[in-house]
Amino acid sequence: PLVAANTQELEQALHVLKETAFDIIEFRADFFQEALDADFIAKHLGIVRQAFPAKPLLFTFRRAQEGGNTPCSEDYYFELLEKIIRSKQADIIDIELFAEEGGVKQTIALAHEHQAAALLCNHDFQATPSLADITGRLKTMAEWGADICKIAVMPQSPQDVLTLLQATYDASQIIDNIVSPARLLPCPWVKPEPSAAWPVRLSARLLPLVQHKKRRLPAKLMLMN
Repeated sequence: PLVAANTQELEQALHVLKETAFDIIEFRADFFQEALDADFIAKHLGIVRQAFPAKPLLFTFRRAQEGGNTPCSEDYYFELLEKIIRSKQADIIDIELFAEEGGVKQTIALAHEHQAAALLCNHDFQATPSLADITGRLKTMAEWGADICKIAVMPQSPQDVLTLLQATYDASQIIDNIVSPARLLPCPWVKPEPSAAWPVRLSARLLPLVQHKKRRLPAKLMLMN
């Protein structure tokens, strides 16, 4: 993640990145001292986009409820995400599953309207939920239209690790059955290879990362449709 408290720290971090090999940038807005200033955040996201115009860019404002650095109201959270989506500077928008349901669904729809991928996520840094809870949350993410489903948990025992592995398999089967064919149409930005099925809602910067219509990203139990 790209983490900075102010403009100077951001510029220093970007300088380091220019000498580093990477596939994608995650911009963590909640660590800025001005994290509750949506205009400031949008401006600094623009600095990152300008520095790396061809790299996929994930925008994240992690709320304090899920381990983030800056407490904020529900209203501000969704207002910020809307501002970022409408700026069209981020390719992927991180959206917390347990934020207000109506706002989550509206934000997913808005992201898709502006050709951004919606990453729905959930975090439990105290324990590992039950198998049913993990698969249920991932199923909900897929049903609500997530392009990427992510859950991060804290195993306390070897059994917790096995639970997470089983959830990975079970969730992949469930999500495969939920994904609508309409979400697997060829992408309008790039002429696909014969028989290829590109996600329709991904920007051109994301396409090199997607080699099949469903690519599994095992880190943190992350599934991309």
